[in-house]
Amino acid sequence: MRVTESKMKLITLAAMRSTQDENAAAQSKLASGKEIYKPSDDPQRFVTSARLKSVVKSHDQYLRNISDAKRFIDNSETAVTKIVSLLQETRMLMVRASNETFTTTDLQLMGDEMRQQLDGLIQFANSETVDGKIFGGTKTDVNPFEVKRDSDGNIIDVIYRGNRTKMKRTISEDSTIDVNYIGSELFQVDKDWMESSAGASVNPILAPDEKLSAYFTNQEPKQGYFTVQDKRVWFDIENDSLNDIAARINDKVPEANATVETPVGGSGYRLRIETKNEDQLIIKDEGAGRFFERMQMTDGTANSPANMGSGNQNDLSLFNVIINTIGNLERGEYSEISNTRIAELSRGLDRMDKVIGEIGGQAARLENTESRVKDILYLSKKSISENEDLEYGEAITRLRMSEFKLQLAISAAQNAPGQNLLKFL
Repeated sequence: MRVTESKMKLITLAAMRSTQDENAAAQSKLASGKEIYKPSDDPQRFVTSARLKSVVKSHDQYLRNISDAKRFIDNSETAVTKIVSLLQETRMLMVRASNETFTTTDLQLMGDEMRQQLDGLIQFANSETVDGKIFGGTKTDVNPFEVKRDSDGNIIDVIYRGNRTKMKRTISEDSTIDVNYIGSELFQVDKDWMESSAGASVNPILAPDEKLSAYFTNQEPKQGYFTVQDKRVWFDIENDSLNDIAARINDKVPEANATVETPVGGSGYRLRIETKNEDQLIIKDEGAGRFFERMQMTDGTANSPANMGSGNQNDLSLFNVIINTIGNLERGEYSEISNTRIAELSRGLDRMDKVIGEIGGQAARLENTESRVKDILYLSKKSISENEDLEYGEAITRLRMSEFKLQLAISAAQNAPGQNLLKFL
């Protein structure tokens, strides 16, 4: 093969470019401190490092979520502990109030003290931290509990206005944790239930499988919806019966149970809705259908909560227990306090104690998970370091070798036949 002057120049320039690239790569590795700087350095090791970096990124997020969950749970624990302390004081006051030897003045003073306990409980129920209201679900910008007062300014009811959405945090690859407690559950003593009033059995008597149009005469519109526990339930008075409505509530609202039954000693049929666990029952008419209003389960007030209509009901929260106790004191009903109110409050305290136990279990779970996540982070970062990090002694030697080779390439180019710019360097 004939080697021309042009061919020699190309070979020389190619050699110089190669040594320049080698030198640049050695400088880049020293600057980055990484042996694996780009995929071409070592494809398999580069992919391994990328996978490990993904693990580090996800577990860093888990640690942030765990820290966030700890803050929420710590806030809940502080609030619930204070609530338990207040309720224990209230129970002691009830025990004292059940003594029949007190005068009317003594009972009035105890009633005033009980009102202060009620105000304190409401204040704790509407507790706020930097994250917002603690017990309102995800509705953290307004008080979760609304106070209803009579014309004299006395509290007659406390209604939950938050939502029932749990805040969740992902704390590991396959694990989440609820970080908040829903106020309507936390402060409830017994299951809540509501029955339609006797209006459900007026003429014509509405049978369980009879279409609602037989009772909802001249009702417009024929279709609509209502909500139970914030879950929307549709109805069609032309096609639905009471049994259909009960079945649809049970399908759409897992927190509640609906039945159609005949009241004990009564006639006709009633729609009964109750919570499956201790929780306040909130039913609302939405739009123009006014289903619950027609069943006389609400009083027709826009967005009114349950237990404000003419139907039979049970709504026993810790607030109601104290409100009822104040009424007992005003009427001198010692036995009612002794036989009923103290037992009701004790059930509420038992629920609070269980919550404190749950909070302790959650805190322990977070500590254990945090420890595991940190271990995985440490091992992953260590593996990345072992896979990528540069051995500086070897890297400096490679850099010097590449610089020496570059000098040789430049010298060879300068001595190549013919005139070229390198001869003037």
